[in-house]
Amino acid sequence: MDITSLPFVAFALASVLAVNAAGRAGKGGVMLLACNLIFIGSFARTVQSLAPIGGFVLLGYFCLIAVEHGRRQRVAATAVVLVVGTFIYLKQYSIAGIFPDIPFVYVLIGVSYILFRIVHLLVDRYQGAIEGPISLVNYLNYILFFPSFISGPIQRYQDFSSSFLTKNLDQKTVYEAFSRILSGYLKTVLLSSVLLQMFSGILASLNIEAAGLTYPGIFTYSAATAAFYLYFYFSFQGYMDIVIGTARLMRIELPENFNNPFAALNFLDFWTRWHITLANWFRTYLFNPLLKFVLQITGWQAGSNYIAVLIFFVTFVTMGVWHGTSNLWLVYGFILGLGVSVNKLYQVVVPAILGRARYRALRDLRSYSAISSGMTFAYVCLAFSAFWPQEGAHSIMSSSVELHIAVLSFVCLSAVFGALYFVVGSQFARLSNYTAATIRGFETELSRNCWLAAKLLTIVGTALLVSSIPETVYKAF
Repeated sequence: MDITSLPFVAFALASVLAVNAAGRAGKGGVMLLACNLIFIGSFARTVQSLAPIGGFVLLGYFCLIAVEHGRRQRVAATAVVLVVGTFIYLKQYSIAGIFPDIPFVYVLIGVSYILFRIVHLLVDRYQGAIEGPISLVNYLNYILFFPSFISGPIQRYQDFSSSFLTKNLDQKTVYEAFSRILSGYLKTVLLSSVLLQMFSGILASLNIEAAGLTYPGIFTYSAATAAFYLYFYFSFQGYMDIVIGTARLMRIELPENFNNPFAALNFLDFWTRWHITLANWFRTYLFNPLLKFVLQITGWQAGSNYIAVLIFFVTFVTMGVWHGTSNLWLVYGFILGLGVSVNKLYQVVVPAILGRARYRALRDLRSYSAISSGMTFAYVCLAFSAFWPQEGAHSIMSSSVELHIAVLSFVCLSAVFGALYFVVGSQFARLSNYTAATIRGFETELSRNCWLAAKLLTIVGTALLVSSIPETVYKAF
């Protein structure tokens, strides 16, 4: 049941009505669990194919019980290792090859996000951040919550349990939720479809051979990476709008996952704006503990910034490998790790050379910000070519695309978008504020309803005209 399909729309609407009706009778949790199980069951052809993922979820619950009763570091560590090891086995990483394979095809959708939620529960429960008993129904609803099951956002259990069915649905909340859902469908049905077709057309015009890409094609190749990045953003952000709006109608507040990533000043800043809940999870449960451990082992507190450079690299390589088992994702992780570690090293070394006052003055320069933002955009475009969907598409991870092509594409994209940031960057915020103020000045109930209807009609019209709507990019993970 893909989120852009009509069956999902019907299912989500029925779930919203059922959960709210049952919630008033004190049975909202049971009804939500039924909805979650129906949604997950829609991806399976047989009950058997759900057995491994079901066993994984139950393993997490038994480990949680063990941590609740043990509250010892050894118990918590063993539980985390067991859960992570089971995830590695289910995903069939090469290290799991020493164990026999499961002799049938099984459902894996959502398993990566199940891992994140279980590890969060185990660690926070051990550290005392989660208090009180966690019933099986509450546990399953948190782990399997269908709007965020496939691709997030990753929510803390404390926030999930405290918000469920605790807020009233007034007229303003319902309007804003429906408006956001329709905006999400506009992004996924219309914008992402157009951008994906644009990307496919640009890519088809390239002639990439074993000898490499011709120099005139560098501009075309750069345009392909930029088009795919924009498609990736609108597809993923549109998905988030849909699931956050749907959850809000069920009186559950999901966290935001994007904060204008195009405004990022550097690659580190980008990861505070893109897939925020994923970056926060890795920072909380990998980067911070690993940095603390290394500092304790080395005792080199004065060099913590330099150690952080290394830990950033390890963290983002791990994030890359989390996406999949092939060498492609190892290379992707290496590119992410290289970007953030070099960025962090720059932030450590340059202020030491220039002095903090001169470094702040440098950062305040409009030209410096434009160059930084342009380079960030270029690096992200090339890194995200790992997600290119076409069979045989040549991303920078492909052996047919040589290093000099990636470098020249990076320079080309940096120059074009750096100039764009320089020209419009300072005016964009002012224009946005003016536009928002103007809209508020003419906003009435009639105008809001007309805008809502226009979005709905656009979605319906686009769905009728577009031959195929692209699936959510992160559905595979």
